[in-house]
Amino acid sequence: MEVELCVERLRLDGDVPRATRLRHQLELAEALDRLSELLSGPANLPARLDELEAVLAERVALGRLVVVDEDCRPWLAQALVEQARCLGVRGRRAEAVAPAREGVALFRALAAEEPDEYRRLLAAALENLANQLSPHATRAEAVETVREALELRRVEARVRPGPASGNGLASALADLGILLGESGAFAGAVDVLREAVARYKALDAARQADGEAYWAALSVFAQALRQTGAGEGPEARECRALMATVHRRLAVESPAGLAAVNALLGSRGFTMDETGFHGRSAPPEDASPAPWDRIEELARRAREQSTRGDLAGALATRREAVTYCRGLRQDDPRAVLGLAATLHDLGLLLGTVGRPAEAVAPLTEAIGLHRRLLRSFPAPVRPLLAGSLDALGSRLASCGRHRDAFAATAEAVQLMRLAVDAPADAPRPGSLSGLHGGTDPAAQPRELARMLNNLSIRCADLECHEDARTASRESVARYRGAPPPVDELPGLAHALGNLALREARLEHTAPVPALVDEVLALLDGPLRTAPRAQLAGLADSLHWLAWYLKTRGHRRHGRAAARAAAALRRR
Repeated sequence: MEVELCVERLRLDGDVPRATRLRHQLELAEALDRLSELLSGPANLPARLDELEAVLAERVALGRLVVVDEDCRPWLAQALVEQARCLGVRGRRAEAVAPAREGVALFRALAAEEPDEYRRLLAAALENLANQLSPHATRAEAVETVREALELRRVEARVRPGPASGNGLASALADLGILLGESGAFAGAVDVLREAVARYKALDAARQADGEAYWAALSVFAQALRQTGAGEGPEARECRALMATVHRRLAVESPAGLAAVNALLGSRGFTMDETGFHGRSAPPEDASPAPWDRIEELARRAREQSTRGDLAGALATRREAVTYCRGLRQDDPRAVLGLAATLHDLGLLLGTVGRPAEAVAPLTEAIGLHRRLLRSFPAPVRPLLAGSLDALGSRLASCGRHRDAFAATAEAVQLMRLAVDAPADAPRPGSLSGLHGGTDPAAQPRELARMLNNLSIRCADLECHEDARTASRESVARYRGAPPPVDELPGLAHALGNLALREARLEHTAPVPALVDEVLALLDGPLRTAPRAQLAGLADSLHWLAWYLKTRGHRRHGRAAARAAAALRRR
């Protein structure tokens, strides 16, 4: 409370003479430092995470003001690192990457001037950056970032031997091993994790090891050994015995740490009780459907919250679903695709609430998961991968990344075309029964038509208007061959409106009036309540077409299009 009062007093005293302004800003910076340390303590998290994020943002903003004083660069660098870490904890890693990179750049410059002073802080900043990068399609960059941090930790351990530098080096080794394992490089992961465990073991002999970090390294080492076929060898047995020892000690010394350890165990397919450490075998195909029921329950709750307009609640539920799926065994393909589906849904909702940049990370991760299973399960996975690529293309376009958006959408169309037009795939071993996020084969032709319409828009964004018209024409043809339910806002209306825009852009005026007439006829039919974004986009198209038709002498069609646009905006 005293720290908070101090911060509030300094904020209120902000209007100070120029001569003393820097001193006042530095006093406020120091008070904010203490307040963020208080808010990040176990007594306040996660309840006061919103306050912590706001204080860290204030620290960064203030740091940019006082950084004119060379001595304040470390303060700004540390504020940026902590801001990135907070955003990452909140599941907003795409947003966290920018401050993490800036923090690394500042600490890199400081370490170049005073290596002994800032080497450890640069290593920590690099590890933080790798953590924010790791869920994205930048895993290779994350691995290289951790490698750089590891080399700095080796130097620090050599120059300043002791438990602090030893734990830092072991932790960096464990981070690298985890990333290598997640990339499928299990042999390399085993070698790195073997060294991490050996260093932790040496520290533990002197009771100087970070117990929770040691246990985490042991668990991922056990998993890596299992992945390389050495799960029952002497090294694996010794690893399990060490895990049991550390686990029993944590039960006495750190109950909170033990709870975190048990959660990590479950997420990696292991269990631990008073009798020791156990690997969990893969569930049979007829295993209890409870995990899939839980995923469906969370998805249903999120949809209901969105329908009620509670978008913040829906976002929280989507994030809860992702967290739940991460805790399922990731060697079960149903769990992998369940995680991909929840990430896909989270990315869609982030785009809906106007946060397309944040949507890129979960959609990219979903795409990576889909690609992992495409070879084994092509028929069910192909349309799911196409859907995630199409969603990513729309979010990238909203961020102004039009070439990347085109590439994602073009691949989505190619995959969905295979799903619709190619012969059925030969059966493969395994099953995806009970999977959340599967697609209805009857809906796939309409999905292909929708993606073609999006591809037309991506082409137009790149000024490729002939290609845009070609995609629009195929979209319309596909929709005509796959009519939607009678009570659904027809995608054909969007495709026809888009085709009219493409013809107009190429000054092919003759077909435009008939296309607009067909759109208006579809809108006169019985329609369900459509998402506001769909109606707004169609209204904008009709408004522009109304102007175009009037200027080209088609005044009656232009007035009809204008009335339809106004009616859509009133819905």
